[in-house]
Amino acid sequence: MKKLSVIMFFVSVIMYGCTEKRVFTKDLQEKSGVMYYEGKVFTGVAFEMHKYNKSQLLGYEKYIFGNKHGEFKAYHLNGQLYSEGTHNWGKKEGVFRFYYGNGEPQFEVTYKEDKEDGVYRSYYLNGEPNLETGYKNGEYDGVFRRYYGNGELELEGTYKDGKKKGVFRSYYGNGELKAEHTY
Repeated sequence: MKKLSVIMFFVSVIMYGCTEKRVFTKDLQEKSGVMYYEGKVFTGVAFEMHKYNKSQLLGYEKYIFGNKHGEFKAYHLNGQLYSEGTHNWGKKEGVFRFYYGNGEPQFEVTYKEDKEDGVYRSYYLNGEPNLETGYKNGEYDGVFRRYYGNGELELEGTYKDGKKKGVFRSYYGNGELKAEHTY
């Protein structure tokens, strides 16, 4: 049975490579979560172009058998990368990154089977950290830290299975302790 699964996987990869189409996102139709092109389940790459400047690429996504599968990228109007990530048979998988229009990181989050699972980090436009936390199975899990725009720590604590656990401390913008709560 395992050998048959491996063979079927390689056959689908070969078929995907031979039949890849390149279309515009606006030409795809979604039915029950599956993408279609001209009435057929879509396999290929869908490109999103600027509404008025048809030569400006805004992004692309790869599909296999109507499901998002593989890398995607989206771009700001100024051409800078806006976001990037990977889908695995329609589910978010791995690190997704988002960027400000100047190219600086805005935030990144890790997914496992379409749920946040791993580190989440966000940044202010000036590059200072905004939020750092962990996720497990779509819920907060691990150390949680939120910062002021000047880089000073605003709040810190720990989550376990989506619930606050232990001591949470909040601070003033100058780093002085504001409050402390135990959960």
